[in-house]
Amino acid sequence: MLTATPLAGGVHLTWRDNSSDEDMFMIMKKEGSGAFTTLPSLPANTTQYHDTATRSGRTYTYMVHAMRGSDISDPSNEVMITIP
Repeated sequence: MLTATPLAGGVHLTWRDNSSDEDMFMIMKKEGSGAFTTLPSLPANTTQYHDTATRSGRTYTYMVHAMRGSDISDPSNEVMITIP
C-alpha cells in the first residue's frame, strides 16, 4: 500500500515491497487532472521516496509499479495529496 505525507517542502512516499524479484520501482505522478509522468526509477527493495518537486496549494496523485526487465507490475493504489 502506497501512502503520502506532506513533509519538509515536498511529499514523502512510502510503500510495501511486495515483490521478491524486482529490478527497480517506477513512480508515477500527476498534478491535478493532468497526465501521469514518470519520476526517476528507484533500485530494488526501495520503500520510500521524497518528492521535492511540489508547490503549495497544488494537488498531486502518485502510484508505484515494480519492474523486472521490461515487465511492469500492476500499479499500487493511487494516493492523492494536496500540499498546504
